[in-house]
Amino acid sequence: MSSNYTFIYVPGTLTVNSLLALVIPNAFTPNKDGLNDIFKPVMIGRPTVYKLIIYNRWGQQIFETTDPGQGWNGMIKNGDQESGTYIWTCAYQFYTQEKMIKKGVFLLLR
Repeated sequence: MSSNYTFIYVPGTLTVNSLLALVIPNAFTPNKDGLNDIFKPVMIGRPTVYKLIIYNRWGQQIFETTDPGQGWNGMIKNGDQESGTYIWTCAYQFYTQEKMIKKGVFLLLR
């Protein structure tokens, strides 16, 4: 990851010129309390390429977006989805990096 950072050290200060990161949570709680209600990556920087896809436990695609600011609210066709494990894939690219594809699972907790 050191290639993602440029450090300039002046005694008493530390400046980071370029930090680009995408971190995907492993759980969310869409209970409308204003905390963790939307499943989406936490990003530092804005990707030039982005696609997030979510699948249910049977492999059916239930959500897709190319907007980094949009996430999944735990609903399909205005119906709450049940607690459980869901699968995600995320393709993204920051302007200084190669395209990345990450995959994983997360829990929807109600």
